Amino acid sequence: VFLSNPNIAFDELLDYICSELQLAGDPHGRLQKIQALQAFLMQCLQDGGTGVLLIDEAQDLEDQVLENLRLLSNLEPTSEKLLQIVLSGQPELELKLAQPKWRQLRQRIAVKHRLLGLQEQEIAAFIHHRLQTVGYERQDLFPPQAMQRIAVYSKNIPRLINIICDNALLITYG
Repeated sequence: VFLSNPNIAFDELLDYICSELQLAGDPHGRLQKIQALQAFLMQCLQDGGTGVLLIDEAQDLEDQVLENLRLLSNLEPTSEKLLQIVLSGQPELELKLAQPKWRQLRQRIAVKHRLLGLQEQEIAAFIHHRLQTVGYERQDLFPPQAMQRIAVYSKNIPRLINIICDNALLITYG
């Protein structure tokens, strides 16, 4: 299940998960939803799969939701993990999880990774790939000097590179 807008309460998150997984029986109440989710995940495990909950912009999760996600990660009646929870977010997520109150949650984190900005030599390839994705085949839309300026102003962050290039194209079009 992929959640891109985490600005919801835990019960709403459970509703979303149950809806996305089309859990049978339309469970009511938190306990019934968790039981339905656990039954679904047990079936996935028997079928050789694993459930995954991917939450983007996780730095915006409310404390109550984070605590309940920690408890949800305890769904493991066997030696196998039934649910893998992936939290993806801005650097603020790392700062949030570093707080002492999230010690138990940090203990459950098996893999932690931080994406760094692109290397300067990667920026041109990134921009050309983005342009090719929308059908532009030439390599000369942004001259080398522009690529260098994009690298400086974006601090090599892909999202900022996209915004700068988009604004440059809109201004040029105008």
